[in-house]
This record gives sequence, C-alpha cells and structure tokens, in this order.
Amino acid sequence: MENKTENLSIVVDESNAEKTRHFLDIYEMETIIGDSDNKFYLGTKEPRICRFCKKNEKEVTFKMDAHVMPQFMGNRNLLSYFECDECNSLFSNYEDSFANFLGITRTFAQIKGQSRKVPKFKDPRTGIEVYLSDTGIQLTTVEGKDSIKIDEEGKSLEITTTRPTYIPIHIPKVLIKIGLSMLPDSAVEDYDLTRKFILQSDKDINFNNSNMLRIFGYFIPGPPKFPTPFAQLYRKKTEKAELLCPSRQLILFYANYYFQMVLPFADSDKNLQGKQINVPLFPLLVDKSYMDKYGDYRRLNLNLTSNQKKKGEEHKITFSFEGLTQTL
Repeated sequence: MENKTENLSIVVDESNAEKTRHFLDIYEMETIIGDSDNKFYLGTKEPRICRFCKKNEKEVTFKMDAHVMPQFMGNRNLLSYFECDECNSLFSNYEDSFANFLGITRTFAQIKGQSRKVPKFKDPRTGIEVYLSDTGIQLTTVEGKDSIKIDEEGKSLEITTTRPTYIPIHIPKVLIKIGLSMLPDSAVEDYDLTRKFILQSDKDINFNNSNMLRIFGYFIPGPPKFPTPFAQLYRKKTEKAELLCPSRQLILFYANYYFQMVLPFADSDKNLQGKQINVPLFPLLVDKSYMDKYGDYRRLNLNLTSNQKKKGEEHKITFSFEGLTQTL
C-alpha cells in the first residue's frame, strides 16, 4: 500500500509513512551539518577551549584540522574550532574502527577519503582484492578459495571477506562525538557525562550491551545515495517533555546508510533511568519507485558496545545483478 505523507512529496510505504508521522510529532530538527566546497568551521576561534576535554590553548594545542564528520566518509571541509589536537587524535582512532567495520563496502561505495582516492580493499585470508580502476570497480580472488558464490537462479552474488581489526564501542563513540559537536552552546553542559564517556576507555566494559549505545538505521541498495555525508540532530519538542523518549537523536547519512543513535547520558534524561524507554525510529525517506528499481532496504539494529578488539571477523555482502543489496 502506498501512502503520501503530509510533510513530504515522496511516496513511501505505509510503515515508513507512519514512522514519519510519529517521529516528527515528537522531535524537531535542531541542527543540520554537511560538507561544503570551502572550509567551514563550527564554533568560535576565540576563546579557544576544547568542547570535549575542557582544556584551553594554554594547556593543549589546536594546530590540526578537526573534522566534524570522518574524512573517510568524504567530509573534507566541515571542521570545528572546539576540538584540540589531543582529542582529535583520540577520535581519529575511533574513526579507524568505524572504517574497518565497514570494510569492503567502502570501496564499493567509491567515496574518496582522506587520500582523495577510493580506498583499495585487500583481504589476506580470502585473497580478495577490490579496487577502482579507470574502467570501474575491479575484483580479483585466489583460485580455490570459496569466497565468492554466484546464484544464477536467484540472480545474486555473495562475497565473503574478513573485516580489518576494529573495536566495536569506538563506533558509537564516533556518532556521539558528531552529536556533541552539533549541540548549541547552551546544551553542552547537559551532556557532561556524555563527553566524559567518549574520552575514557577504562570503564567501557561497563557499557557492554547498553541499549543507550545501540545503533539503528537502514541500508539502501543501489548507487550511493549520499556521496557526501551530512548529519541531523533532532531535539524532543517541549510539549512532549513527559514522554519517555531521549532528549536528542542523531541521524548520520553516509553512502548507502542511515545511522541513527540516541545522544545518551544527558542530565535532563535522568528521569528515564529504570523505565521502559521509547526510541522512535527515523523514517526511511526514499521514494518507493527507487526500491522498485534497486530492491528492498535493510534495517539496521547494531549492538556495537564491546570494548574487545575484533580480529578476523567474517563479513558477507550480497549483490543482486542490479546492485548491492545487503552489507551488514
């Protein structure tokens, strides 16, 4: 069944039309950010105080470009003045985990990262190599390895690779860092516990399986829907204050993905502790005709809360003969 939402001109399915109404009834967009053609900075240059560690320019340096969203996602020019070099280096380590978790899909997305080149993927275990040439994406494998399966009847191709090493909890920390960067100055103090959480690692084990760090979202088949990343921060409406919903949610759009996450641990959300929390899901704002052409979307519900390093994790992706259909 098709249903046209009241606030959007695209045609979405009934389920996502209902999500749209429900989400926008509770939340309003507070901030939206994205890459630009020229360098653009969040925050002010003076006084120079790091939003994350609270140190000033007498205690730390601010020499490096601090990218609000990861460079590997294609963000080149959206920067901030309120991230010191020490925190920048820490967050870069987190972003390495995020990139490694996405694995081979980064090459298929063909989004140029920090090197301004599409990253090459090589898996020593399976022998698979994927890279972009002048004629398009090239894939090679080692004979005798059972890493590529073709289903001619189902018109699909399955590739089994290994993710590079990553630490799961680093991934929600990347999203939280983006969300904290988007907060208005007046709301920063409300998330003091949140900023402390992303800076420390010795207590990460206490957050294993935390629902507040769960990542939702979608994977959309076909060519990359978002060749440059952008993010939206939503704030709960004042008149909905009594609802057991988190105060803010972040939505990050990258390549074929929507990543949705609660901005956790706000002082104003202490009333939610020990109660059944409602986390409205962001709607999939994609025209139904797009899905008819490229195939069904996939919902994401990711528990990436472990602080244990993941090595050699199997990663399967499936292509239809029309395009990529599943990645996570």
